[in-house]
Amino acid sequence: MTTDPIVNEVWRIRQELFAEHGNDLSALVKALQRRQKSQGDRLVRRRQPRKKATQR
Repeated sequence: MTTDPIVNEVWRIRQELFAEHGNDLSALVKALQRRQKSQGDRLVRRRQPRKKATQR
C-alpha cells in the first residue's frame, strides 16, 4: 500500500490539535467552535447548488 503525503499531513495535524487539547474531544470541539465564531468572515461558505436548466 502506498502512502499519501497529503493524508499523512492531515492525520499529523489532527493528532497535534488533539494533543494540544489534552486528547479531550469535547475540549477540541469547543476550541474549534470558538475559532469558527471568531473567524466566521474568513471561512468558506458553500453556495447553493445551481438548479439544472430544464430542457425544452
